[in-house]
Amino acid sequence: MNTRVRIQTLELKNNFAPYLGILFFITIIVFAHTFWKLVVNADLHGHQISIIGQNLTNQFYALSTLTAECVYQLVKLLPDSADFYRNGTFLYFEGGSNCISVIWGCTAVKQIYIFALLIALYRGPVKSKMWYIPTGALVLGIYNVIRIAMICVLTKNNPERFESLHDGWFRYIFYGLIFILWVIWEEKFVKNQQKEEEEEEVYAY
Repeated sequence: MNTRVRIQTLELKNNFAPYLGILFFITIIVFAHTFWKLVVNADLHGHQISIIGQNLTNQFYALSTLTAECVYQLVKLLPDSADFYRNGTFLYFEGGSNCISVIWGCTAVKQIYIFALLIALYRGPVKSKMWYIPTGALVLGIYNVIRIAMICVLTKNNPERFESLHDGWFRYIFYGLIFILWVIWEEKFVKNQQKEEEEEEVYAY
């Protein structure tokens, strides 16, 4: 194969690469959700959770408590938060009409698992994955605390907003953030690696 044909082949491959990336992204997300449902048995509205038959309720309860404490400390930094309290995994404003219970599903573990699996199975330099996955997990964890804090504040006297915020906007932003982290990985790491490999292949011919 001569150099010109080789270059044309690489260009054709690059034209289809964005579509293959999106397809791979969707495939991993679907696989991650399916695998989670197969191995995790949990109460969607409570603290009970087991993974592969192993009861991890106590461990997740401790994580829920830590998450609630982080949210509490964040909200206390805001004005007019003197009447905000935490009791275990419960967060509430005194005299408010809503009480938020932080359960296992509020710990961002599932979202971090999906993100970690996505990057681990996706293309890209392995060494960069070793720090990018923990960094992305930290970003998602911070967003999760901000998310719950905002729900607490925005539902203080308007409990009817809870469903649209918790199951709507903030959830969409959560998965949108995972998508953005993947796009950054694709653009900054995968494409740079591919470019270097293609240059090496062209020079080899």
